[in-house]
Amino acid sequence: MSVGLLSGRDAQTVLLCRKLGWTGQAERIIRMGQRILQYRKFMDEELLRLSKEQNVTEEEISRIKKEHLVQISLFQHERLVHLIVTVTFALLEMLAILLTVVSGELFPILLSGALLILLIPYVRHYYILENEVQKMYGQYDALCSLSMGNTAFRQRKL
Repeated sequence: MSVGLLSGRDAQTVLLCRKLGWTGQAERIIRMGQRILQYRKFMDEELLRLSKEQNVTEEEISRIKKEHLVQISLFQHERLVHLIVTVTFALLEMLAILLTVVSGELFPILLSGALLILLIPYVRHYYILENEVQKMYGQYDALCSLSMGNTAFRQRKL
């Protein structure tokens, strides 16, 4: 992944991870974050299109609902994995801080700093995953409203 194509904070994250020898991890996190944002925006546009069209078939809405459920399940799995990783790093960070307070040596301070550098991008990424999956639940509800012929959705702004 070219660092020049990323925004400031993402580019800094990639460069920092490369300096520390953690190649690939930051790029994977950033790609997944971009993917979930792009997919949700695509579904927002699709819902807007469906709400404006009058001759949308039940089969088309059903097909989109099935595809959306598959995407939601994939992102839910990603969210669960990152929750486990984030909680693990948070616990390790707390143990490293405790070790720093108890021992007062240099190594626990360095360990705590390294874990904090890893923890911050994971918390940010988990935040994105959690919020976007919640928004996708709302999109699915909107698709269900469309399939039931609910005209209130057609009049509502997305």
